[in-house]
Amino acid sequence: MLIFVSLFTTSPRVFAQSEALKSALKEVSASVNSETGDLALKKIINFLSLQIDDLIKSLNAIKDLGVEQGVIRQDYLAFLNKSAEYLDAFVVNAGSDIKASANEINNWRENIYNPRINKIVEFLLVAQTKSLLKTADARIFKIGSDLARLRDLKMLKNDRAQFLFNESNILLAVANDLNHQAELLLATTTVAELSSPADGQETGIQDLVFKALTKIQQAYKRFIEISGLAKSSIK
Repeated sequence: MLIFVSLFTTSPRVFAQSEALKSALKEVSASVNSETGDLALKKIINFLSLQIDDLIKSLNAIKDLGVEQGVIRQDYLAFLNKSAEYLDAFVVNAGSDIKASANEINNWRENIYNPRINKIVEFLLVAQTKSLLKTADARIFKIGSDLARLRDLKMLKNDRAQFLFNESNILLAVANDLNHQAELLLATTTVAELSSPADGQETGIQDLVFKALTKIQQAYKRFIEISGLAKSSIK
């Protein structure tokens, strides 16, 4: 069950808005000398650079994308590479105006970087949930085959396992539908729109994905109970 939670608790969207980054920005603003401000600003740049690297790896790890989704991924990768170049070119030294540099990075982060990062995270969430669903669908197919074999051998003691299996099928069907709705919302975002994302725009994609993950989690709970019933029936 931890795998479902981890998609949200470790998501770059949360990472981008973390208290650690806000704290570093406050350190720059509150710095009374260039040395402490210099260290805080370098911390911000390093933080964002690590996040970009993580996102690039995550995007490149996605398999079996359609043509349209492949184009969107390339657009995201181009944006991330450009962002990395921007940060790499940002020179911080003893002669830098630390507060002015911090304001520049913060404005870039809030107005350009974060809106696109939120879109990238939604893209990743949908892709990762689709992968989870593929695994769950394969699992329930095997469970169905195992239950059919036990029924043929007249080894099932009651109908509880079949009832749970039917419930799991329904839950996964709903999860697939929810994630498909999220995919459709992603598909309505064209590459042109990605080039100028609406700041703060809510699409509802993360809500759909969260609901889908909840259904998958509920199905896996039933898988565990079915497994216990199956084992007890063959003792």
